Amino acid sequence: MSKQTKSLLNKLSFGAIGRNALTAQICAWSIVSILAVETGARIAFEKQNPPPTLPRYEEFLRSQERPDLLVLGSSVALCASFCADETLTRLPENEKYRYTGAAFLQRTLKEKTGQEVTCKTLANSGSMASDAWILTNKLMEFGKKPKVILYETVSRDFFDASMPQIGDTPVYKTIASLHPESKNQFLPKPIVEAMDYVWRSPLVTALTITFADTRFLTDPERLQFCVDSVLSSVSYAYKERTEHRNWLSKQFCALLNRKSTLHESVQAEYIKRKKSNPFGSLQAFQVDSRPQEKRYADELVYFEKLAKLCKENSIDLVAVFLPVGKDYEAKVPPQLRKRFPGDCLEVAKRYNIKTFDYSKGAAFRPSDFSDFVHLNDSGAIKLTNLITSDLLKGSRLSSQRKEEHNY
Repeated sequence: MSKQTKSLLNKLSFGAIGRNALTAQICAWSIVSILAVETGARIAFEKQNPPPTLPRYEEFLRSQERPDLLVLGSSVALCASFCADETLTRLPENEKYRYTGAAFLQRTLKEKTGQEVTCKTLANSGSMASDAWILTNKLMEFGKKPKVILYETVSRDFFDASMPQIGDTPVYKTIASLHPESKNQFLPKPIVEAMDYVWRSPLVTALTITFADTRFLTDPERLQFCVDSVLSSVSYAYKERTEHRNWLSKQFCALLNRKSTLHESVQAEYIKRKKSNPFGSLQAFQVDSRPQEKRYADELVYFEKLAKLCKENSIDLVAVFLPVGKDYEAKVPPQLRKRFPGDCLEVAKRYNIKTFDYSKGAAFRPSDFSDFVHLNDSGAIKLTNLITSDLLKGSRLSSQRKEEHNY
């Protein structure tokens, strides 16, 4: 810096404080500009999917219900609740994936405690760990803090890269913009909606994951994932680079009257044609499991956020690792097969979370499953009895125990 410049700065009383303020303003306006460009690109170029229709979440959050225990998870948890309750009363099959009851669990707990323990299921087909976190966050916002949250999960809830990105999954997108009527009443509704959009935007999500998981400081692979996420969120062209390469390769192959054999092209076509089955596209990633590994690392961050949120609000979080059928493991990438549920157990230990691991052992037989991962009636009853027996050992419900039971 020249003497003339320094002299001018001194005359203007700019000083160190002024330079810091200017730097802060530049950073703030840069972030605002990036968000504006990203929002514009998404609106202009992305396909606008219809809004998700999960009215049961809004109905519950705005209702007067305050259950003592909530079951969260994906279809494996939802089907377990449905199938167990089906043994008590006939339930229409077409209601399975909209079901919110937990009657068998509630009845079993009443038998063991002698008191009414209200239970509800808010699991949803295809849900990820990040969905469990945002739902718990909304429970706190709406004043519906339960005593116990049962997070019933399998490894798929962490690595299924065929699901929309974090912030755009059906559950997350449905409830992120829901607020109690008394909150933010002083702000216009469009402003509140814009704030909600920014907080669940890919850029904010990528930055949240990056700084919540500091392994990127020592792990080059994790650093690559983080950089890729941030760049994808701020540059629409970078995010869609694979699709552009696929289009170019197809055009050149068409000129030569040959089909493209790029794995990325096959993968993209498979995803376009995949059915609504939450496990439908797992096989597409078996050749290159990097998308699954990245999603696994990101969802693990949100599992830790869930654990931290529950601890800060005195909620007993119980991570229940559900049993799976014999054909399930073949669908899990070998790298992740070795890490689950070990990584989750490490998080649970740091936050003093209870864990019930039913994923190993001989308690469940092939006859307890309706397919390679979902339990049937007999398996659901067995699971409920195991959970309630273990749940009354040291949880907030143990004070309501009528007597000791042996199983």
